[in-house]
Amino acid sequence: VSAATCNRELACLRHILRLAVEEGLRESAPLVKLYKEHGARDRVLSEDEYQRLLEASSPHLRRVILCGYETGMRAGEIKRLTWDKVDFKTGFIRLLAGDTKTDEKRAIPISVALQATLEEIRKEQREGKVAPIGGYVFPWKGKPMTEGWKTAFHAACRRAGIENFHFHDLRHTFVTRKVREG
Repeated sequence: VSAATCNRELACLRHILRLAVEEGLRESAPLVKLYKEHGARDRVLSEDEYQRLLEASSPHLRRVILCGYETGMRAGEIKRLTWDKVDFKTGFIRLLAGDTKTDEKRAIPISVALQATLEEIRKEQREGKVAPIGGYVFPWKGKPMTEGWKTAFHAACRRAGIENFHFHDLRHTFVTRKVREG
């Protein structure tokens, strides 16, 4: 069991003990120390790796990767992205609080590369090349994406010769690129 798993349970225990003090069931709560966690990832994709990853990916996966690379959105946010959240007029993707892990709404700028990709997807959906379902931006075979895309992502990483890279690391890559750009 990892330190993070133990910490979740210890944090729960600590909370219960504090509630017992607040309710007058205990005079004080014992000190509950958490373990030091070493799980922080800081993997960033180089420009060369990014290009190799795109080349090794199927067209559909390539678009999902580009969205993550250009926006820093989480995989779940991308999978559940619907057209009503894409505002071409102002150039933003507008996620509501319920759309995000942190329950905070966000406005994400649409880059030139992402805009071209989104317009291409929209055109294909309107022409019937890709069956739209529920307004999803990135449907797979006419249905919302499921967890199967992760297998395709890891296979593309292997084909591109990229090791120790997770889809979530695209968020780190996005932030690092933006900091470097000022």
